[in-house]
Amino acid sequence: MPRFDRRMLLVRGLQLPVALLLGRAAVGACVNPDEQSDSVQSMRDSLEYKDTAPDAKQACSGCAFFKAEKKAGGACGHCEVMRGPVSATGHCVSWTKRS
Repeated sequence: MPRFDRRMLLVRGLQLPVALLLGRAAVGACVNPDEQSDSVQSMRDSLEYKDTAPDAKQACSGCAFFKAEKKAGGACGHCEVMRGPVSATGHCVSWTKRS
């Protein structure tokens, strides 16, 4: 049975928040709202696009309109409906199951 001491607890306690921040930054790296035109941002707003799907089964990666980008390792892609970049973990109201 491993022995836990204060030092190990502190190290583990610091690793988790850093990992969460790095993971969140990687997800958000697909889309920079400052680089989007007003019309593109308006389309995203009207489709209620979110970077993280409330139900993982309905994430962009499983949508018929999503095309993954190989250079991003599949974490980012292009949406045919929004005509722009999206996160593979994102979601919008136009989500349609891939056949």
